[in-house]
Amino acid sequence: MPPSIGTLSHKNMGIGKGLSPPPLPTPYSNESLPGNTSVSKVKEMLDTANSQRLSWGQLLMWWPMRMWRNGFGILITLAAIAGFILPQYAPRSTFFVLFVWLTLFLVAIGPSTAAAEWALRGASLHNQHAKRRGQNLKAQPGSDRIIDSLIDVRRNNFLHFILGMLAVLFMTFTTLTPVSEIAWNMTLMLTITAGLAMSFHIQFTAGSFDHLEDEEPFLSLHAPTHHPTQIHRTLSEVVVNHLDPALRMRWEAWRRRLSGFLKEGVEEGEALERVLYIVHLSQQGLIDGEGLDAELSDLYKGGCEELLFDKEAEISLNLLHRLVAHAKAWQPIFFNLIDRLQMDLLDHSASIVNKGWRMDAECDHISTDGQGGLFIFLHNQTAESKKVRVDVILPGGMPDAYLFSVEVPACSSPKTSLPLSNTSGEEDTIQWMAHYLDRTVVLWLKITWSSGVSGLRQLSVSLKDENSQVLQSMVIHTKVQKRIGAGDKNRRSRLRRARQLVRTM
Repeated sequence: MPPSIGTLSHKNMGIGKGLSPPPLPTPYSNESLPGNTSVSKVKEMLDTANSQRLSWGQLLMWWPMRMWRNGFGILITLAAIAGFILPQYAPRSTFFVLFVWLTLFLVAIGPSTAAAEWALRGASLHNQHAKRRGQNLKAQPGSDRIIDSLIDVRRNNFLHFILGMLAVLFMTFTTLTPVSEIAWNMTLMLTITAGLAMSFHIQFTAGSFDHLEDEEPFLSLHAPTHHPTQIHRTLSEVVVNHLDPALRMRWEAWRRRLSGFLKEGVEEGEALERVLYIVHLSQQGLIDGEGLDAELSDLYKGGCEELLFDKEAEISLNLLHRLVAHAKAWQPIFFNLIDRLQMDLLDHSASIVNKGWRMDAECDHISTDGQGGLFIFLHNQTAESKKVRVDVILPGGMPDAYLFSVEVPACSSPKTSLPLSNTSGEEDTIQWMAHYLDRTVVLWLKITWSSGVSGLRQLSVSLKDENSQVLQSMVIHTKVQKRIGAGDKNRRSRLRRARQLVRTM
């Protein structure tokens, strides 16, 4: 029997015991909740931010645009001076003056502002992308310095905007004042002041915009302020400590994938040291492209090409060149020690022949503002691992002494002098360098001198056994002087050359 009309209406209205009201419409049910954006979506947004930053950054660093940006303040200053000299030719249309100068100003300031904002957006998306993958970039050493540098660029852009807008408004105000009157002259003087201030500030801060056109925008902003005092993986640890947090995350993923292609019997640590060392030799012109490929084929099986030669790889071979050159720009004295070890192996010098202890050390030749770096290499060429003491004495330093107790693994030494490379499969310096670098103990110290100390200073490094018997010692000199100008110009120049290295390959 069909239900009654009352029963139908009763059920359709959802009234009655045990019945639920009809569900409400959910027009946004397919969208993710705020803060729950998927990894792929964040990656897509990150790629967009990087693409926009690169586009605007390349436009900013294009030489006509650089000249226009640097010259806008001078141009409006010259226009104001022309108003003093030839007031009868000064335009009197307020709209015309405002439109022309505002357009020229926005063209000059627009690319730097857009690139800097996209860089900040990219930094935020890098943090979100890392969080989706279970990592926190903000907790990594150096992240705060990178963010502060990006905010400084925004602050500089804001100051450029304020000074430029003041110059444009003052120039526009001249059309509203009688020619050659006091208000006219004062307005032109203010225009000159704002224009010159903008021009000088742009010149002084020009170096802070280089990263905006960089494929790795945070690498040049990172500084190795937090590094271990004692390192064992000589080249790889030094290179890694100069990577920004996002790039270090990519490095670790690349290293794990690359280790899966190692040939049987090849140790991962020694292989990575050898790869970085042959990249260093390639940059010196001591090994060509064919030799580099041959060395890589000795270490890795076929199929690793996408991890080394593919531009889309986490760390391509071109980027590896950049990273080694970047570390070299920061720590040239470290690579001096690498080169000296290479020469000892090539010549089979006394430090190799004696099959005992080998110690080498070098500090920065100039300690700017009383601060510098010191690297100490220790090699135990005996048959077993041993503990030793290292004493560093700095008269007038803060502190004036460092005392270390370290265990140095055994490191066998070659029996004769070696060629740099040998294609016949016999022993060569490249193989032995990887062997030594994987078994080197490196002490990486920051030395500080007391305020008021200046001029040529010396420090001593002593290697002692467990009974405090001196095995080796050496004296090193450094020049302590005050900083001249802002930052280390030589280092910035080396970092710029390291960035350009990839483009020329």
